[in-house]
Amino acid sequence: MTAAFLAMALAALLQAGEGKMPAKGYARLELPEAGAKCEVPAGWERSGGGESDRRERIFGAVLTAPRKQPGPAASLSVEYYAPDNAYFPSAALYLAHQGAAPGAGKPAPAKVRGRKARRWTRATTEVFPPNMVTARAVEVKTETFLLEAATGFYVLSLRAPSAEFPERRKAFQRLLDTFDGRR
Repeated sequence: MTAAFLAMALAALLQAGEGKMPAKGYARLELPEAGAKCEVPAGWERSGGGESDRRERIFGAVLTAPRKQPGPAASLSVEYYAPDNAYFPSAALYLAHQGAAPGAGKPAPAKVRGRKARRWTRATTEVFPPNMVTARAVEVKTETFLLEAATGFYVLSLRAPSAEFPERRKAFQRLLDTFDGRR
């Protein structure tokens, strides 16, 4: 009787989405101060958080992939800009700033798990390693989604060398498909 009860309780939790195990090769990223959670690749190095997040009122994390080749490493980022953040008091101001960046595409309507979003890409060339005689130009692509919340907004991004971008895009899609944040 106890085993049957536990099995039913576990099934109910899984149906509700609580306790749902991340997909194989992924880990759950929980960002309480950002009011967000999602799945990200297991084994990617996490940075961000701490005192600077609290001071600047931009909460989140950057996850950096293991390098596949010499050059810039691919990264995913999840950021929540609180309404009183130090840089962009509104999503509109953030979008205007991004649209002015060299190589940036125009933000277009998109959806993230049924939520209205804005999406844009940016292509740049970076010199790697910087300040070295052996430096070479590396094409880098960034894809970004902006989602507004009742207060503040989220910015979800993938940044990767163009040669790696299609493969790294799969990890970003998993982040987008599992993203749950303030509405």
